[in-house]
Amino acid sequence: MTTNQTFQWKSKEAVKQYVAYALGLLIFAILFKAFKEHVDALYLLKGFEGIMKVIRIVHIVAGCFCLGFGLAAILTKKGGKVHRNNGKIYFWNMFIIFVSGIMMAIYHNQIFFFFIAFVSFYPAFIGYRILYQKQLSEGQQVKWYDYALLALIAFVAATGIYLGVVNINSSLGILLLIFNTLLLNHFRTTFIFYRKKAELKGFWLILHITEMSGSYVAAITAFLVNNSKYFDFIPNIILWISPGIIGGIIIGIVARKYKRKMLVGTN
Repeated sequence: MTTNQTFQWKSKEAVKQYVAYALGLLIFAILFKAFKEHVDALYLLKGFEGIMKVIRIVHIVAGCFCLGFGLAAILTKKGGKVHRNNGKIYFWNMFIIFVSGIMMAIYHNQIFFFFIAFVSFYPAFIGYRILYQKQLSEGQQVKWYDYALLALIAFVAATGIYLGVVNINSSLGILLLIFNTLLLNHFRTTFIFYRKKAELKGFWLILHITEMSGSYVAAITAFLVNNSKYFDFIPNIILWISPGIIGGIIIGIVARKYKRKMLVGTN
């Protein structure tokens, strides 16, 4: 590659990165009013209610970072320094969203959002964790805490499915059933990967792409649903399911593309 070609590629990388960051700033601008209301409320609130307001502010800011840095990781060259750095920032902000989301769900007694926190974060965790498990097909052992987390996820998903079945006549029950079935599927995929040690050496890459992308789709869904007042021209059910359908189709196409490349490489 010539120097000019290298510069051109880096320029494209930079443009993609800045476009993604601009999206994050745009989202923050959209949410600025809500953000400001929470900040103003801190002057009036004391005690635990004030603490929860702070947690909500942190949750909003982390969400904006996720959407911006996550998109930058998706658009930039896979395996490159820019991609890795953006991916790390995305993951740790997803972790902040997970912890703050769990705390707010428990405090406000919103059981649905308790489960959504797991549905959104677990794929990101698996996608990030798999980067340290690339040698499973060559004898690397799965750690005990990986199985412990799998057991926790299985319990959470099973509980969510049970509550969904019990409340099947309500929209909440249907959504609990759908999203916890998805969580259980993530558990199944990871369990099979751990037990079979991956039939393809590069299968970890497919799992990384699908899981991280799946968590980003969940983040987009959460943003749309929590800010549905800005999209009141779109039926609420569409906001819930359309990111998953569209994202799932795209992720499936990309995963098949990488799998075909790996199969060709082994022949």
